[in-house]
Amino acid sequence: MNKKLLKLLAITACSLTFATTLSLGVASSLGALETAKAYEITFEEDATLQDEYVFGSSLTVPMGTIDGVKANKFMVIAPSGNGYNAETISLNEAGRYTVKWFATVGGKEVFAEKSFVVTKSVYSVEGKASCEYMEDLEIAQYVDGLDGFTREDVTTEGDGIKISIGDDGSSLKYNNVIDLKNFSNDPFIEFHPYQRYWNFWQAPSGSFCELEEDARNYLITLTDCYDPTNYVTIDIEWVGNTYYPTFRAGAVGQVAHGLTPKSDGSVNIAGESYSVAFEPSSASNGNSCMSQLGLKLFYDTQTQRIYATRPQFTCSKNIGVWHQRVLFSDLANKDIYPDNAFKGFTTGEVYLSLSARNILDGEANMDITSINGVKGKEMLDFVIDKTAPTIVLDENFETMKD
Repeated sequence: MNKKLLKLLAITACSLTFATTLSLGVASSLGALETAKAYEITFEEDATLQDEYVFGSSLTVPMGTIDGVKANKFMVIAPSGNGYNAETISLNEAGRYTVKWFATVGGKEVFAEKSFVVTKSVYSVEGKASCEYMEDLEIAQYVDGLDGFTREDVTTEGDGIKISIGDDGSSLKYNNVIDLKNFSNDPFIEFHPYQRYWNFWQAPSGSFCELEEDARNYLITLTDCYDPTNYVTIDIEWVGNTYYPTFRAGAVGQVAHGLTPKSDGSVNIAGESYSVAFEPSSASNGNSCMSQLGLKLFYDTQTQRIYATRPQFTCSKNIGVWHQRVLFSDLANKDIYPDNAFKGFTTGEVYLSLSARNILDGEANMDITSINGVKGKEMLDFVIDKTAPTIVLDENFETMKD
């Protein structure tokens, strides 16, 4: 290894694999850094470094000695991999930070390091929105198994998060990073909008069902962890007085579209023919009765295709089935978007936000029973990268931020 370059991987808060190279000014003697021995920092007087800080607070970096020698410089490495050497820094990233202090001991440049964590709420709201954990969700119902379930198989026992959206401009953000690469076969969210039938099981036919609607449109936005201008919006819409939703989606700059299987469709995807609908409510891909059993969404980062599963009942309503995943959007398809096919997210890692439009009665509500692969009270846990970030160091000081 070149003694003037200490190579370490940069691990960001959004990924354990996304490498970042930092040019951190550590003088030309960096090649002589002593790494065989683990050094510790001894802080001056009452100075200390806490184990945990609150998101948005400021940190004045404490100084001290290494092996009795006063540290002559330091750097702070944020979860994103960015490095800072200002005396006071704003902690505007959630995750694990590392502070490195440097000193010359016995003619060799050595360093000591300590880590701390910056935390913030798992959920944050904008406008008239709220969320709460409930041991017994109001709407969500559950069923074990995929096919052939009956009324007796349905249970209402379960916990999760209830979301309320107060107006068209309000939203709720899930602050944990969702790596969509993990959710091509498993749902990245399972949720239950308050579009419900009070008497679904009792009504002799669908025409006798009593429908309660909170909103016409429920929106899920997936925003690139590394580029907030790169996002995809999923629009799940109920036409007036119907018991099934339609699905559309579009990336930034695209008109949202929905796909419907059709033998003489305009596009062929993976050997199947589909018609493409750009107008709201024009796709029939949601032609099923969801009752209160909810919707599951999947994202394939290899193809930029989005899928859903939803329950469907026979006409007698005695037997229900979970369909296999239904393709409802193909964002990278050049037959659909010849000029602006979606190129994908930077790494597949995104933040998720929820909102609603065309709210009918004060507020739009939904129960979330699974998000980011977790259920129950685990949905309240903020996920922190437990591995301290390590960096690529070279001998240039010029690009360190202050």
